[in-house]
Amino acid sequence: MSAQTELYQEAIATAEFFMLDSEEIAIADRKNTAENKLAFAVMLKFFQMERRYPTRTDVIDQSMLNALAVQLNCYDISLDNYDWNNRTIKRFRQEIRLLLGYRGSKRKPQIFPKIFK
Repeated sequence: MSAQTELYQEAIATAEFFMLDSEEIAIADRKNTAENKLAFAVMLKFFQMERRYPTRTDVIDQSMLNALAVQLNCYDISLDNYDWNNRTIKRFRQEIRLLLGYRGSKRKPQIFPKIFK
């Protein structure tokens, strides 16, 4: 059995947990590299499950990686040495918050509190 076939079968078994909808796939597909596509999808699914983004110390479940790789046609991509703190990742976090409907605080920060009156 080929590696792609094995990945495909494993992805089907875990599809309900790691399935990307058409909008999520479209956003991930706009990323420049296969590595960034997969990293974005991992961040999205990780955030949906854990309510936080993955860090370099987190172990990403291999079945998640396989399921997402199959959906995005990103085979043979490793995120083992991926930098989870670069500018691209910060932009991905913004995109994920917008996609999921998270808003910032409506309270305006006080730059200079009125301490002198």
